[in-house]
Amino acid sequence: MKWESVVLCLAGLFAAAGGAFGWGFFMNSRRAQIFVRLFGHTGARGFYVFLGVLLFLAGVWTAISGPATRP
Repeated sequence: MKWESVVLCLAGLFAAAGGAFGWGFFMNSRRAQIFVRLFGHTGARGFYVFLGVLLFLAGVWTAISGPATRP
């Protein structure tokens, strides 16, 4: 298994869980506050769940895809 796919899957799970459970340290971070201001607290939580699912799926895709051709 490629290490990139593991990192993407773990990052996706972390982002989705942080958004779904509304972890204080996650939603109150400086970077998350940008999305809280844009979408509101509930919208930012939904955004992070969506982002986490996309990252997880990207990790799965990289794990099952063929080997990358490198020059």
